[in-house]
Amino acid sequence: MLSSNKILRKLDLEGNLLGPKTLAEFGEVLKVNTTLKSLNLESNQLTMDGQDMWGVYKFAEMFDNNQTLLSLNLCNNQMDEKCGSIFKEKIQVNETLIDFDFSMNSFNMQESRDI
Repeated sequence: MLSSNKILRKLDLEGNLLGPKTLAEFGEVLKVNTTLKSLNLESNQLTMDGQDMWGVYKFAEMFDNNQTLLSLNLCNNQMDEKCGSIFKEKIQVNETLIDFDFSMNSFNMQESRDI
């Protein structure tokens, strides 16, 4: 639905146990979606208690294409330092994201500051 969405601007899915596969699919869809401005995926087991970062890595690829998303909440998903490094790199090429909540994850202090 999100790949052809022309109306939905905000999606709040906090606390739904979505997991890494769902996050990776969100990344694919956000490569082509041009209307979603705000996405909240807080507290969703996106890394399966810090055991599976694959979905985060795939999701971050959307920053290469998406120039619509303004607000992203990924807090409290037990992402590790490598995730922080990837987000730091990807956000540097993105010109639209203005609000990124990544609190309650394990990004290192320097990359948190850089983001």
